Amino acid sequence: MSGKSLDQEVSYFISFYKVNTWVLYPKFEFYREKLMIKKLTLALLLVLPSYGSAAWGPGPYLGAGVGIDTVDFRQSAAIQRPGDFNAANLTELAAKGILGNIFGGYGVRLGMFYLAAELNASTSSAQFNITNAELLHHNVSQTTYKIDKSWGVGLLPGLLLPETTLLYGRFGYVAGSFQIITNDISLANADTTRNGVRLGLGIEKRLFNNFGARFEYNYISYRNHTESTLDLSSNTHKITTVSPRANQFELDFDYRFYS
Repeated sequence: MSGKSLDQEVSYFISFYKVNTWVLYPKFEFYREKLMIKKLTLALLLVLPSYGSAAWGPGPYLGAGVGIDTVDFRQSAAIQRPGDFNAANLTELAAKGILGNIFGGYGVRLGMFYLAAELNASTSSAQFNITNAELLHHNVSQTTYKIDKSWGVGLLPGLLLPETTLLYGRFGYVAGSFQIITNDISLANADTTRNGVRLGLGIEKRLFNNFGARFEYNYISYRNHTESTLDLSSNTHKITTVSPRANQFELDFDYRFYS
């Protein structure tokens, strides 16, 4: 028989239970939670895609897209007739149309950052049409303002985010084909190239393999166009300045030529 009494056996059992409950069980829970965290981290690494260097270059890319083009042909006019009157006028001429865009560039990854140089060419259906009817002499004049073609070059610095996503900006130069088509004697026809600055912000997502999609907003400020006309019959001199500004939203798809 054991030399321990029944009370000693019960006390020993209670002490052993407390030790295992207060010391061993918390340690077991700690290691079990640590193992679960490791398993969860491994699972996330296997499930979530990576934005490694292969996803963003270095290498060339090509793409195309469509969007909405809103152009404001802000027009200011100064009208003078010697000895009679001197007037000024400011008019907002807003046009909206469909934008088509093709582009190509070369991009490189710099750690968490990205940089690309890009060329693009665009066409737009946005144009503003105005009709003036002069009832006294039954004269009707029509005028159209538009920038239907443009091309540009820009730098696209960006920041790489998880899940193959790129947040980027655009700083660039743009040249647009500006036209005024009119039979109004107080205006002159124009067909000229206006230089401008293009500033934008976009987000791009790699879809599968080498294909991706991006959504981008751009603001374009073109150089002013100024013209002067003189109506000899009334000796009226008119100076008109048009300041084109564009806001563009576009959805693009691209293909990158590297693995």
